[in-house]
Amino acid sequence: MIHHSGEGMFSVRQGDWKLILGLGSGGFSEPKSQEPEPAGPHGQLYNMSSDWRETGNLWLHYPQVVAQLGDLLEDYQKEGCSRPGAAA
Repeated sequence: MIHHSGEGMFSVRQGDWKLILGLGSGGFSEPKSQEPEPAGPHGQLYNMSSDWRETGNLWLHYPQVVAQLGDLLEDYQKEGCSRPGAAA
């Protein structure tokens, strides 16, 4: 599932994982966006089965999941859809 916030931040959810390409809420609550710290995460990663409130950012702990979901989102953006045959 792909999401796009009012502030232009994309996210993708696959299985238990949700990847958000950006920091902040991307919507109504503050801060809407944040600049990443030099050694900090550049986005957000949550395991929705154990953290559905999105309180513990796992971006730095699971780089392989960040890379996998980032690639998936990039592929969907290039294709213009996430459902097979939808762009035809």
